[in-house]
Amino acid sequence: MKIKVQRIPFKSLNRNEQLSFTVRILLIMTKYCAQFGKSFDLFKAAADELGYCMHLQQNKESTSLSSLDQDTDEAYIALSHQVAASKMHPIPSVREAGLRIAQVFDRFKNPTRKTHDNAYGTLRLLTEAFDEIDVADRDITGITPFLDHLKASIKAFTTAQDSILENKQSQKSHSMQNAVKACSTAWSDLAHALETAAENEFVTGAAEAIAQINIINREINIRLDARKTRLKKAREAAAATDPTSEELDVEATKGENIVEEIVAAEG
Repeated sequence: MKIKVQRIPFKSLNRNEQLSFTVRILLIMTKYCAQFGKSFDLFKAAADELGYCMHLQQNKESTSLSSLDQDTDEAYIALSHQVAASKMHPIPSVREAGLRIAQVFDRFKNPTRKTHDNAYGTLRLLTEAFDEIDVADRDITGITPFLDHLKASIKAFTTAQDSILENKQSQKSHSMQNAVKACSTAWSDLAHALETAAENEFVTGAAEAIAQINIINREINIRLDARKTRLKKAREAAAATDPTSEELDVEATKGENIVEEIVAAEG
């Protein structure tokens, strides 16, 4: 009797789910039939490439934002030092202007130790408040270039952050798309090879590997079906309140990590 591998729509999984799925398959194959042959080797190579692409993307994003965030912190600290210095300036008129500026500056607690959202929210309010300060006070105390530098640093960080979020949502990375496509193809080929090996008893452990894989795939398909149902209901609800609404595909990316949940459930 032919033993079937239950299929999953690999490309319908989100990136973390795809990576987690390949890791689970590799563990099962290594445990039950590590010397399977070419189709397993190709799948392993494709899975490794997918993991590498994800690592590069995440590392690039993290490094870029970390560097820009540090620039913003340093710009804020430089501004704070200039404000502090102006309060003690030897020229009375500068000192008086510095004291007026310090009253505004001191309304905002140090944002560099807050989370990104809170920090940049505070920094925007701070720069807006400084824009309301008399230009003469800003110029005489010399804070204008420090304020401009802080604004530029904030803009650089938020622009990079928005770009990263946009790229994650659109998932237009060419290398990533190629890696996903290769992994999907390699998985399909491996599934066919496993079925043939189990039916003809070519490889010891092939049937056992299929049984374990099917446990994972059955749960994935159940959860994907549930996700589709939620999306359909969301679309219907939107159509009922707004007949022109047709773009609720964002629901599909809401991110339950299916495979991770399965792993957790299995203990």
